[in-house]
Amino acid sequence: MPTFNEIVKFIQTLYNGKCLNFSDDSKILQISSINDANHPQTLTWVNSTEKLQEKPFTAGLVIAPKHAFYYEKTICVDNPKYVLAMVLKKFFTNLAENKHAIAKKSFRIGDNSSIVNTYMGTNCHIGANCSIGYPGINIARDNNNNFTDFLHIGTVEIGDHVKIGNNVCIQRAIFGKTRILHYSTIGSLVNIGHNCEIGREVVIINGAIICGSVKIGDGSCIGAGAIIRNKVKIGKNVTVGAGSVVLKDIPDNKKVIGNPARIIKSTKEYPPK
Repeated sequence: MPTFNEIVKFIQTLYNGKCLNFSDDSKILQISSINDANHPQTLTWVNSTEKLQEKPFTAGLVIAPKHAFYYEKTICVDNPKYVLAMVLKKFFTNLAENKHAIAKKSFRIGDNSSIVNTYMGTNCHIGANCSIGYPGINIARDNNNNFTDFLHIGTVEIGDHVKIGNNVCIQRAIFGKTRILHYSTIGSLVNIGHNCEIGREVVIINGAIICGSVKIGDGSCIGAGAIIRNKVKIGKNVTVGAGSVVLKDIPDNKKVIGNPARIIKSTKEYPPK
């Protein structure tokens, strides 16, 4: 793994990065989002200075927008996401390589399914023609609108007793994990984007599209053909009607329907686990 000083020199040379007398020759052990940057040998990034103030965190180096010099371990650039994408391509392509899935006992996988970069629990059932653990779509653009692929270096984690239908696509995380917790059921022709978190006993009916970084709480049901916008949070025990398009967060114990989805009634609380 490269050192922080190597990363800083690369960014200063090619992308006019600015920092305050930074010097750290320790090796980078992990790359994460700002929400998970809790280790001093972590490389992370933010796209706004406000995110540096949202919560306490520890990181060895933050790639940040200009004028973020108040954090001493920050290197400031015009376009943090694009610069991080180029850093990943230069120094971390080995982390993007596909690795064999790891599964506990008692699992079934249908014909022609391809599973990599994935950890599966006990008694999982995965249907035919599924693609699990491969990168999704994420691009970064520079100030001239040139774009590059953003490497996915995370994994997929599937809990115990999860059932997945046919022709399902579950994308590996960019950083960290795409997670499907215990006893959830995923119907056929479902797409689950990078870094999603699907709770316990969630049911996602055929044809639904769950965009990147969506969180779905325990006991929720997503109807056939529904679409959930990226980064939306769905609470516990929520029902999303068939064909609905969810564009904003939904609190616990609600039923929503429509395009855009709207709350039509409250439901009983999900039984605590």
